[in-house]
Amino acid sequence: MTDQLNQEQKKTVESTNDQLLLIAGPGTGKTKTITHKIIHLIQARGISPTKILALTFTKKSATEMRERLSRLGLSIKKQPFVGTFHAFAHHLLSTYYTQELEIIDQAKQLEIVHQIEQQLRLKVLFGVKTHEILRLISLQKQAVRQKFPDWVEIFSAVYDQTLINQSLLDFDDLLIKAKELLLNSSVKLNFQHILVDEFQDTNQLQYHLLKLLVKPETKITVVGDPLQSIYGFRGSSSEIFDTFRQDFSPLEIVLIDNYRNPGQIIKLSQSLFPDSPVLKPKQKNFGKITVVETLNEYTEADFVLSLIEAKVGGTNLLSSAIREHQEALDEQARFSDFAVMFRTHHLFRVLEQKFIDSGIPFQKIGAQSPLAQPEIQLVIQELKTKTFDKNKKVSQLVVEIIHKLQLERIFKDKPEKLKNLQELQSLLVQFDQGKKGLKKALQYLNYLESHGYHDERADKVTLLTMHAAKGLEFMYVYICGFEDGIIPLIKVKKGVDLAEEKRLLYVALTRAKKEVYLFSTLERHRQKSSISQFLVQLDQSHLIKIIDSKIDRVLKKRQQKLDKRKQSSLF
Repeated sequence: MTDQLNQEQKKTVESTNDQLLLIAGPGTGKTKTITHKIIHLIQARGISPTKILALTFTKKSATEMRERLSRLGLSIKKQPFVGTFHAFAHHLLSTYYTQELEIIDQAKQLEIVHQIEQQLRLKVLFGVKTHEILRLISLQKQAVRQKFPDWVEIFSAVYDQTLINQSLLDFDDLLIKAKELLLNSSVKLNFQHILVDEFQDTNQLQYHLLKLLVKPETKITVVGDPLQSIYGFRGSSSEIFDTFRQDFSPLEIVLIDNYRNPGQIIKLSQSLFPDSPVLKPKQKNFGKITVVETLNEYTEADFVLSLIEAKVGGTNLLSSAIREHQEALDEQARFSDFAVMFRTHHLFRVLEQKFIDSGIPFQKIGAQSPLAQPEIQLVIQELKTKTFDKNKKVSQLVVEIIHKLQLERIFKDKPEKLKNLQELQSLLVQFDQGKKGLKKALQYLNYLESHGYHDERADKVTLLTMHAAKGLEFMYVYICGFEDGIIPLIKVKKGVDLAEEKRLLYVALTRAKKEVYLFSTLERHRQKSSISQFLVQLDQSHLIKIIDSKIDRVLKKRQQKLDKRKQSSLF
């Protein structure tokens, strides 16, 4: 089976070193390598699956790993534990903890935080968003080394006591309790091999838990890429690799063969980090990078839609600016080949409305997906836990649950939430026909949840934030808002972490298998804007630059209106 691997991948799979650090850049086949190593341990080395532990950062990554193992011939029943740190902590506590566990999701956490806000009424919290309060509480519970505002300690104490009083645990508590269990009990977990994927996303609390799991007889392999460390706001850091080197003195292997990105996209993205290991493109496709300057968020959205329609084979003609640089249209693309990215979800409003108006199918994924919102999760939970008439259509059940929970009344002043409820109903209409509609609907919803709400089988354009893009790949990547203040994102009072913002751009660029477009505007939200400072750090040798012809037309119309007003004021 190792004949499917390149030299570095094969060396990783067959390594017998007690400690191994695999640096795996984008498109270098890290998941393929780690799953082949698990197969090798079981089939060639005779290690029992119960003696192997595979940990990763997201449900999606864990799902992908399990699916890969299944395709390699290892059925689910014969697989070792493959899951997130939180899933493993829950498994551990469920096995050894005497108290009953009730884990709360983020929606419940936010509800509790809001109640405490009302209770404490601290003046220093004026203007601080509930999500930000929760984030700081989480970082403090993780024992992240940073200075916190004075109020965080007070608020955290009340928050923790509230959870204790109600016998609740949040996700950080899972890790804390698991750590306490390993420190203070006679629990014996003698794993022979521990493998950690997406190591760059590991925070200090997870790392401490990992160290407790590693016994003298345990061999450990960690896989990751410091250049893709983009979750500093959650407590992770690219410095975790140096910590691992100091603690374990591992053998280090670097994967350099890139099977995803064309040569020019690799060259462009790696120019952000000239001292990093140089990736070798294995694709024959040369690749294409285009920088587009347009007027505002409306013309930006129009340009994006025109490009997609042209490549998919739509009837809209390309603008003269695009035609000038378009040698020939590629073979007809599918909507699912396209990803449109923004730095933050707040910038999606105009683009999303333009997509709706155009009729082009699209899906929002990750935390921005309608299915990830609390009001939808309430309905899904009802579908999963209650008994219903088997003869009723699934979409009808959704309507009944919405009425029963009085969600239309609760959210009467929140059109976005009402729209999400309507989208859920529309999504599940496809299961109204045929037998076992509810069962199939729930299986589909479980599939979406385990894949970050990204339906890879749907022929739809994907709208997502740059953070949500990690781990995904698309033929065409359109990065909107390539402007200072957005990329890099500069927050009032917080400044900017330029190093992490640069890594985030690197992640976004390296999602592209064929073409990258970077869009900047002259104005956004009626405020002047300028192209990202990162442009000068990018390799310029093969950049195509386009100026949207709409700029002159719109500016001329504005001037004409201004002239008319001046003339009318004379009379």
